[in-house]
This record gives sequence, C-alpha cells and structure tokens, in this order.
Amino acid sequence: MAVNEKELRRYLNVIERSVTLIKSMMDHDDDGVLEQLMSEQAVIAPPQMTPVLQPVPQTPVAPVVLVAPVIAPVAVVPEPPVLSPEALEARRTHLQALRDIDCWPEAVGPYLVGKKASDEDQVNRANSVLDMMVDRSMEGKAFLDFGCGEGWITQEVVKRGVSEALGYDIKVDAKWGEKEGAKFTNEFSTMPHQHFDFVMLYDVLDHCEDPVDVMAKVRTVLKPEGTVFVRCHPWTSRHATHLYKQGLNRAYWHMFLSWDELKEEIKDEPMFTRPEKDPVSAYRWWFNSFSIEKERLIQEDVSEFFLVSAFKELLASEQQMSLEEVDGLLSRMRIQFADYVISLK
Repeated sequence: MAVNEKELRRYLNVIERSVTLIKSMMDHDDDGVLEQLMSEQAVIAPPQMTPVLQPVPQTPVAPVVLVAPVIAPVAVVPEPPVLSPEALEARRTHLQALRDIDCWPEAVGPYLVGKKASDEDQVNRANSVLDMMVDRSMEGKAFLDFGCGEGWITQEVVKRGVSEALGYDIKVDAKWGEKEGAKFTNEFSTMPHQHFDFVMLYDVLDHCEDPVDVMAKVRTVLKPEGTVFVRCHPWTSRHATHLYKQGLNRAYWHMFLSWDELKEEIKDEPMFTRPEKDPVSAYRWWFNSFSIEKERLIQEDVSEFFLVSAFKELLASEQQMSLEEVDGLLSRMRIQFADYVISLK
C-alpha cells in the first residue's frame, strides 16, 4: 500500500507536539489536560487517520433528552439557610474537622499548583486540543472559537489552513491584539448567519448561565452541514471549580461545602460551574436540537477515600440525596471530561 507522505508528516507533527506539550505540562498549569492525556480512554490521534472519539451507542443509556434538568442559573445562587447559633457552631466544627483531614486526595498533581503557563505552553496546549477534538480536515473551512478566552485556539487554527478564524467571547481580552491572522469579537449580533463550517466550544457550557441559549446561538451561525466540537467539564469532576488555582487542592471539595463556604475558604469567588449532578443527561438535553455524532466520556476511578460509609453518608447529607442515589452520583463522579461532535438535525 502506498504511503501518503502528507498524512505521515501530519502524524509525526502530532507526536512531536504531544511530546513537547507533556514536557511543558510537568512544569506549568495545564488546566487538567495532562490527566486527560494519561487517562485510559484518552487518545491522541492525527486528523483523518484514527478517529479520536468513539461513536455514540445506538441505544442511549437513558432517553434523557425529553426532560430538562432544573438547575438555577449563576445569577440565582441559592441563599444558605439561616442557622441557629448552635447549628452554626456545629457547622464550623464540622468544616474544621474536614480541613484537618491531611490525607484528603488532591484535585490535581502538586506540579500544577501555582504555575503560570508561558505563551509556548499555551500554543502547545491549543494544538493538543485541536488534534484531540477535531477529527477532520480544517483546510478551507470557516472556524468559530465560541468562548475563546485569550484566543490561543483561534490563533492556531490559522496555521492549519482555515479560510477564516474568528474568536468570540463575552468580554474583550487584552491578548487578542497579539494574535496574528485571526479576528476577535465580543458582539455576537455582528456574526453572519449560517456561515461557519466548524464551531468549537471548549470548556464553555459548564460555566455559562444558559447553555440552551448558547446552543441556540450556535445554530444561527452554523452552516446547515456544519459541525460543532464540544468539550464539557462537569461539576461532578474532581477539580470542577478550579479551586486548586486559588489554594485549595482538594478533590471534589466543592461538593462538600456551600457556595458561601467556598468563598470563605479561598477569600474570593470560586469559578462558577453549573451544579449538574447528572451531567451527561444535562448535556444531551442541551444538545436536543442537534444530532450527537460522537460522545466520549473521559473517566477515572474515584479514590477509595470517598467510598467508605462515613463519606458516602456525608455526601448524601451535603447533596440531599439518599444513600442509593449517592451510589449513582459516585459513578458519575468518575467522569472528568466529556467530548462531543454534534451537527444540526
């Protein structure tokens, strides 16, 4: 069989970038990507050679898209109950007892804590994301990076031969002016309808107020035959609210404290992550006007620390669930990331 030199070179480039990326991750904050790459389910593959994502099963695990999860938006964080002085003191004692547990599992490896990524690290990470998420050629395609942040992914797709690279976020980032070849906007209303071949939403939906509205916006700018690539980072994952970046490197810590208690712990606002206790059901609901082409759940075992009876009872109490329901929650807590390829129905 003849060797396709172009595809072989692309494959070698992916390997070289992956090696460089993993080396840089050992010294810098990778926001959880290294754990994903080291997962049994994670695969790095060159575009158009080996599919990165696994097909969605023909029979869904549960037909959940018919019922919307009821979750308060970020603007309506529930007020904590008013406790009596005795109950408040008991709660303080309880939280101190949790703090005093010195064997609490870490949310991320200590080498990720307090490290700032260089521009080179960001470029390597952006290319790793594209290699991992986009399973087809981008040459000559119009690409929208929805929720682009500083715009690293938007910048890197320019180098892959797209016809247009646009980054959108709700607020302007100072880094946008440093990116070459890409355009950026914070005004969604200026975007042309049915224009983009590809839309990327990387770690966006779990942090937004109304994911269904976001997906409705995506529909308006996506070509009828276009494709959407989505990375989700569920609230039930071990470092969902990124507390490790603010000095609290404890796995699932956000599931044992209230929002106000988290604020008190870090002396700041935590990064909001939608409190979806059944994240895959929520994702399938958010995508109910799309066809899910591929779904990949990146999972890891929950530490035995959380599986002892006392902690299961504590989790049941904090999340207002029965012990039987907690078993299901613990299973869902294995999901650290969820990747999707979706298209219009």
